[in-house]
Amino acid sequence: MAANPSSRRRWFRVSMRTMFVAVTLIALWLGWELKYIHERRAMLSAVCEDGGTVIPSELWRGLHSITTGPLTLNRRRPDLAQISMVRRWLGDEAVGAIELPYYYDLLR
Repeated sequence: MAANPSSRRRWFRVSMRTMFVAVTLIALWLGWELKYIHERRAMLSAVCEDGGTVIPSELWRGLHSITTGPLTLNRRRPDLAQISMVRRWLGDEAVGAIELPYYYDLLR
């Protein structure tokens, strides 16, 4: 029994125009994410240069549990800041806290 050519399963077909549009949209989205990450890194480095401290999210969670203690019932623990997997692949990291010096307003 030979398979009838008209009954064979066809692969999903995409025109070149559709593929170019899809690739362009993905490139625009990635460019937008990279611009956001670049601006965020510039801001965080400016804070560090002016005497501030940037605490990553994982370290912030550990510091908070040390300062409040494991048996505090009435205090709500802060949620761990999360970012998307794509932004982690692009080199971004979640920030738990930013501490500014008391004279930060005078610097600007």
